[in-house]
Amino acid sequence: MAVTPAQASLVLGNSSFGTNTLVYDTSTGLTWLKTTVTSGMSYNTVASGFGVGGTYHGYRYATVAEAQSLFVDFGVPSNEMDGTVHANIAGAVSSMLSMLGQGDTVNLTAETYALTGDSVSAGTHQLLYYATVNNGAGGFVIGTVPGTIGDTQTNANVWGPVTSLLVQDVPEPTPLAILGVGLVGLAGFKARSRR
Repeated sequence: MAVTPAQASLVLGNSSFGTNTLVYDTSTGLTWLKTTVTSGMSYNTVASGFGVGGTYHGYRYATVAEAQSLFVDFGVPSNEMDGTVHANIAGAVSSMLSMLGQGDTVNLTAETYALTGDSVSAGTHQLLYYATVNNGAGGFVIGTVPGTIGDTQTNANVWGPVTSLLVQDVPEPTPLAILGVGLVGLAGFKARSRR
């Protein structure tokens, strides 16, 4: 995972899915897969890849609470995740669309609909969204008062494809290995300088 600083607690990284397809949240320790990797795939399709050797091995669906924490780390006040338009979250939503992924643009609205692992009933899963309104001229919106979507649906509605909010509980080892090598090198340097 090659790291690039982005926001105060968010770091972009590379994965087997491509350049800048991971977002590591240093405040929660979760690594998020960019939503565009799962664009147009149903809950069942993505979940079938979680097993050993699967496309998404090592990932899992995020909970609504984890997604809300991520949105706060992007700079969205928790009381403004209500699906109504807010002008002051422009920077946060723009960063989310850029870093975390954009699903589609329809009628000048850049939007992402993303599945979580939370369910309200068997076969339905909670869906969150973040979007501009009229290309930002009308404001910005985030909805974590979730709608629901079925196991096999591939579109949230006529406006855009479903994506998925997938996380890894432990970041990929490369950044940790680099940090570890640096600490070992520093310890060795101090030991040598004491001789």
